[in-house]
Amino acid sequence: PIVGPQQLGFLERKRLMRPPLEPRALPSTVLAPDGSVRYFAYGSNLGRQKVLSRGAASIISTERANVAGWRLAFTFALNPPLEPSFASIEPAPAETVCEGVLHTLTPSAYEELWRSEGGGGSRPDYDEIVVLAKPWSGSEPVRAITLRAAQIRRLSHDVPPSQRYLSIVVAGAHEAGLSPAYIARLEAISAAAPSGFLAAVAEAHGLLLVLLYLLGLQRLLSPLRAICFLLHRHVRPRLRDIATGLLLLPTAAIGAATRPALRLLGRERWLSYARYGQLPPTPATTLASARCVSEYHYQSRKVR
Repeated sequence: PIVGPQQLGFLERKRLMRPPLEPRALPSTVLAPDGSVRYFAYGSNLGRQKVLSRGAASIISTERANVAGWRLAFTFALNPPLEPSFASIEPAPAETVCEGVLHTLTPSAYEELWRSEGGGGSRPDYDEIVVLAKPWSGSEPVRAITLRAAQIRRLSHDVPPSQRYLSIVVAGAHEAGLSPAYIARLEAISAAAPSGFLAAVAEAHGLLLVLLYLLGLQRLLSPLRAICFLLHRHVRPRLRDIATGLLLLPTAAIGAATRPALRLLGRERWLSYARYGQLPPTPATTLASARCVSEYHYQSRKVR
């Protein structure tokens, strides 16, 4: 079905009204002979549908592959305690193998994925790096582009991700058909498990974070996040939960106070974003039908 701009949420319209990205010059080693881009996925992008939901119009091909000398890591700093970390890829001993998939994408599809991962801004959330991927099919290893947490986001140690995010990674590994042993290791990873009290406080705090994000002021809460990570690393779980709850209580009170106003304004969907304070992925069907809206507004601004 065709989706008009009036049917999109505010956050989706905000993202879609940005100027369309032009494909950038990528390293020639990651390009196939036809100019398509080889992208190595290891985390939430293991699943085809997840990649499509990020705005990629289509995936040319997908195959399983290994990258030696790198490991799956949860060192992308997000917003503890509900969403402490996302996946990244980190150097490891040569015998270590990171399993994943090679998605072959058109340049424009890769740019959409890159933007959905925080690219396109002055300080991207991920660095683009080139790795040597060995396909499971037995063909020759190929160079591929992949994403590593940028220095401004990179933690010096792994932090357990949320159960929600870990489930996406595990489901993608099953869908891709990665090895049973590798999937078993993923399933054995401990997920963050905040108490009910801490979850409620953090969700109210997250609502304030979403509102500040919309105003471009989300960095105001960066010191709180840094302290949360210090507590996560150095303090025992029970004491850590109490300290984190007390730390976030003032901002949580402000976030909770905005709930009635948001409900009156019909912005209840924003409450569901409060868990991790990020723009949620736009479904591919919505993005495809709404891209013409973005193009129209962009061209209109150019004409005016």
